[in-house]
This record gives sequence, C-alpha cells and structure tokens, in this order.
Amino acid sequence: VKELYFFMGQAALRTGDAAKAKESLKNALRPLQQANDVNKLIGALDMLAGIEAANGNTDVAKKLLDDAIGFAKKAGLKEQKKQLKKKLDSL
Repeated sequence: VKELYFFMGQAALRTGDAAKAKESLKNALRPLQQANDVNKLIGALDMLAGIEAANGNTDVAKKLLDDAIGFAKKAGLKEQKKQLKKKLDSL
C-alpha cells in the first residue's frame, strides 16, 4: 500500500495533477512511517512541501520540510538533511 500511494503521488505530480499527488502522498505517510521506509517518507514530505509552497502555503511547506529534516537526522542521513535545510532556507 505504501508503495502504491507513494508512486501514485509521484506520478501525479510529474503529470501536473497536484491535487491527486497531494492526496496520494498524504495517504502514503502513515504506512511509510509504520514500515520505517525513511527514504520514501522523506521524499513524500519533500514533494508535499513543494506542492504546498507552489500553492502559497509557505508555513505548511516549512512544517513538512522540518518534519523531513527530523526524520533524516534521526536516520543519520546527513546529505538529505543538508539538501532539505537548503530548501527550507529558500522558502
């Protein structure tokens, strides 16, 4: 299920359907977290942050990126954490 929602969200985002992408990615978050699939969880949060930022919801985007940074830090993913911090700082 986690894979399905994640990849559906990713595909929808690539085809320009932000609403469908947002729905699918949000549905992926809990299963990804339960499965401890940190890379996809961080990716989903990052994509959701991009959607929110594009819609002018900067505060929501910042919160999503902050959550992603927390997961990256906890998992010891220094490079991903660094990239996410750059995105956060650019908002």
